[in-house]
Amino acid sequence: MLENTLAQKEDKWIRMKTLEILGANRFENYTNTREVSRAIIIQDGKILLSHEIISGWWLIPGGGMEEGETPKDCVVREVEEETGLIVRPTEQFLILHEYYEEYRYTSYYFVCEVTGVGHMNLTDEEKRRGLTPKWIPLQDAIEMFSKHESYADVNEEKRGSYQREYMALKEYMNKDKYICKIPTIKEIEQKWDYEIGLHSEKENWIIWKAETITHYKEGSSIPYYGILDGKIICEATAIVDQSTENGKTVELNAFRTIKEYRGQGYFSRLKDFMLEDLKQKGYTRAIVGVDPCEEINKQIYHHWGFIEYITTGTETYPDGTVIDVEYYGKDI
Repeated sequence: MLENTLAQKEDKWIRMKTLEILGANRFENYTNTREVSRAIIIQDGKILLSHEIISGWWLIPGGGMEEGETPKDCVVREVEEETGLIVRPTEQFLILHEYYEEYRYTSYYFVCEVTGVGHMNLTDEEKRRGLTPKWIPLQDAIEMFSKHESYADVNEEKRGSYQREYMALKEYMNKDKYICKIPTIKEIEQKWDYEIGLHSEKENWIIWKAETITHYKEGSSIPYYGILDGKIICEATAIVDQSTENGKTVELNAFRTIKEYRGQGYFSRLKDFMLEDLKQKGYTRAIVGVDPCEEINKQIYHHWGFIEYITTGTETYPDGTVIDVEYYGKDI
């Protein structure tokens, strides 16, 4: 069962889902409640989970709200206590109610980004269970939690916990019908025709379209697209025909997001998808180029970990325009 709830996010209202899990042992009416905040923290295609070494359990980080605490304040405190990381909630996207015996447990799920390092502060019980933060591939987490029914005859609490986390991650993946993918030729042509239509000076864009398709067919570049409800809203390209003595290196470029979708996390998810895909393909280094005058873009790339200065060069557009470019690198 689900319904849509309105939640406030920075001066605007967004739709947020409410889901329910009805335990087989639930009472007709609940008399006790417990509220919990949980954090979805994803970087480079991996999710941060709390792992209990003694029991082998995995859980999304979070914990119970204290008196007078908001769900948002709670998730920040709990993540630091469990993982030692300081986070900033960027979106609350799900409320999940669980009904077992006389209890209704309510979990508030937030998408969070890491902003710093704090201090772990585990309870004695958490220390006894060996609670440890671990990063694992997001798809591995989804697959692990999807097997919740296999614990039905073994441990009902674990079955319920894994079902809850599985439902939350599925909602996260599907919450806005946004997908990241390597596009088809048809999608590449669609995207470039859109860009050409936006510019009065079309010569560069027509040539770039032809070059992109040629390089893609030759295997010397890989385009990555973010698609929301069937609309291509952001893109990036990896030039993959470079090698160094230290391993396989790619150059990332052509970062673009349609204006009305900027600042909403879409490109960050595409970037994480791209880097994880390249890593799986065996690439070990990535470099990006940026105009020295584009201070905001430089700050963004440094935040992503591209802090190793490599060199300064130039790039020439098809129409003869020459621009300066600074290159920065990182391991992937």
